[in-house]
Amino acid sequence: MRRDFGVVRIFMVAIIFLSVTACTTQADFTSAEKAYKSKDYKTAFRQSKALADKGDVKAQLMLGTMYENGEGTPQDFNEAIRLYRKLAEQGVAAAQCYLGLVYLDGKGVAKDAKSASDWLRKSADSGFAHAQDILGNLYLNGDGVPQDFDQASKWFHKAAEQGYVNAQYNIGVQYQYGKGVAQSATEAIKWYRMAAEQGHVTAQNKLGHLYNDAQDFKEGEKWYRKAAEHGDAGSQVNLGFMYLNGEGVLTDNKEAAMWFKKAVAQGSAEGMGNLGLLYATGEGVPKDYNEAAKLYAMAVEKNFAPAACGLAELYAQGLGVPQDKEKARKLCQAGYKAGVEDCKQIWEKYHLDN
Repeated sequence: MRRDFGVVRIFMVAIIFLSVTACTTQADFTSAEKAYKSKDYKTAFRQSKALADKGDVKAQLMLGTMYENGEGTPQDFNEAIRLYRKLAEQGVAAAQCYLGLVYLDGKGVAKDAKSASDWLRKSADSGFAHAQDILGNLYLNGDGVPQDFDQASKWFHKAAEQGYVNAQYNIGVQYQYGKGVAQSATEAIKWYRMAAEQGHVTAQNKLGHLYNDAQDFKEGEKWYRKAAEHGDAGSQVNLGFMYLNGEGVLTDNKEAAMWFKKAVAQGSAEGMGNLGLLYATGEGVPKDYNEAAKLYAMAVEKNFAPAACGLAELYAQGLGVPQDKEKARKLCQAGYKAGVEDCKQIWEKYHLDN
């Protein structure tokens, strides 16, 4: 899957300190940094602008980021690019990385994969871990460069050796799916754990999957819970399943429903479908066909095919919705076409071919 490099970039002060040389005292920039971290963007912009006008490199880079993100000032890609380019041409690795990302995203400039990879490589060659990780992804997916798994591994490892958490996660992905390396759950777990222990939520979720696949449900539950408590909807759903099935935890339908509800609150279609099932059966929540039908319908709208079977069964019986065999028939057909075998059983049970 192609990584989305278009996310808003946060000004990474700690990393940038390694890549630039200050022209003013630390105390001057610390005040602007403190305002930025507290989201007082107007103050941060005013202070960084004053410092940038005096030639402070860190402030200029911060200012470029604020122009790009529209923080404390109207969004202005042209000004952001001007500042990034000025610093990039001076050899500032962070600016080279950000300029590469601008070309990759097409923000204020035409998308240009070659210019993006050129600037990212300059930054990566200077040791900037963020650029090394992105360059690894470009090689992994063949974005703007020829697909080359060896090059992807090389750049991921360079970033990972600096403790860059996303690169550690990406190496885990390579081992889990055998992308350019021999597939190895053991190696995937090793690298995911490095990232997960630094708070990488997706790595925590991946660890939950791998441990559950290995039937180590106690460890799987541990990592799903960490990710779920950080708001990962997929982990909330999976933790709900573990409570339903008593895997690594005591069976507790109420606890399962609670985690499904958390996932639903974030718009999870899978959470909607499974919470709908609990309302339809009265497990962990009071039986409520109206609520079940509502949740199933929401999940179907989000293309969660298994919910089509549950909703079809409600329509076939007239539970929570008016009885309508034609709707039940169409839902079963849609679910079966999507590969949900249970829809065939619903079809036969309620004689929907009649």
